Amino acid sequence: MDELVEAAGAVSVPYENKLECCGFPAMPIDEELAYSIAMDKIRAMLAVGANAVVTACPSCFLHFENTQILARRKGEEMPVLPVLHITQLLGLAMGLGPDEVGLRENRVGTEDLLQLLGA
Repeated sequence: MDELVEAAGAVSVPYENKLECCGFPAMPIDEELAYSIAMDKIRAMLAVGANAVVTACPSCFLHFENTQILARRKGEEMPVLPVLHITQLLGLAMGLGPDEVGLRENRVGTEDLLQLLGA
């Protein structure tokens, strides 16, 4: 995955627990545990200055987006961390526009990321 991200012209950053599960599989058993695992990973990404999450897993994609939405509903103040599916990142790298890669369907805002990318 890191190699694909970097082939797209982005920088893959190391962070604590990078290779650990997002917590989504725990959702049917313990929603709070699933939320906590995802929040720990999001906080670790933000701590190292990540501008976005890139994943190839649809469950991770949904869980990282939904966790951020839930965190804001709980009153947690945190920067927006857009979540991209690897195909969205690759499409942007190939010159496709935000609408062509479906960014309008993402629930966590991508505007700041697009501005950073000059797209």
